[in-house]
Amino acid sequence: MGADVNPFKRISWARAYNMLKPVLNEYTETAKQRVEQGQEHIYCINDYSICLLRAEYSELVVVGFSGKGLLSNCAPLIANKAKINGFTSIRVHTKRKGECRFLNKHGLPFQIIEQRSCGEFVLKMEL
Repeated sequence: MGADVNPFKRISWARAYNMLKPVLNEYTETAKQRVEQGQEHIYCINDYSICLLRAEYSELVVVGFSGKGLLSNCAPLIANKAKINGFTSIRVHTKRKGECRFLNKHGLPFQIIEQRSCGEFVLKMEL
């Protein structure tokens, strides 16, 4: 296996639903509609993690992430994918309070840019 192996494989909503539902919560139905409309895309990363992504202008938004794969392994792959596709930043939505510190610890300089009343944290990293 060389460096040209793409760790991202597009998958269907039906295949990803059970893994994404716990992280998407009340956004699940909206996400399903956006995937059906081609506004959001689901990928399996290295055959063990599921990631729901959306492009917003020059920003890649990680709408949801779930899986057995460590985020510390997948986040650099997502960042690389974003750079290759011309994005200038990545935004992550998470309910995990320590996510920003965890990503920083693994060399990804995310910052908390918003804390929502629903308990969600919005993180951003400039590329």
